[in-house]
Amino acid sequence: MLPEGQNDFELIERCLAGEVPAFDTLVQKYQQDVYRLAYRMTLSADDAKDLAQGNVSASVSCLQEVVHADSYLGWTSGMVNTSGRDISPRVRARC
Repeated sequence: MLPEGQNDFELIERCLAGEVPAFDTLVQKYQQDVYRLAYRMTLSADDAKDLAQGNVSASVSCLQEVVHADSYLGWTSGMVNTSGRDISPRVRARC
């Protein structure tokens, strides 16, 4: 269950202050959206899972960049799009 009344930027500030549960909340809030985007790009459940997981790992070290983004979802979607470009050619090659 996600906490009520906390916007993304409040959660990000808490993450940057070292609160792991705040990061877990962000991941839980958007994990389905990130996976769906990754799946649309890769057309593979395994590749989408890997791409989404890699996005979570990368976002840990880059979270301070989100403060300047419009939203966490927009920022993380951009990361998936960028990372997915590396996977998409492999998907096309399999078809």
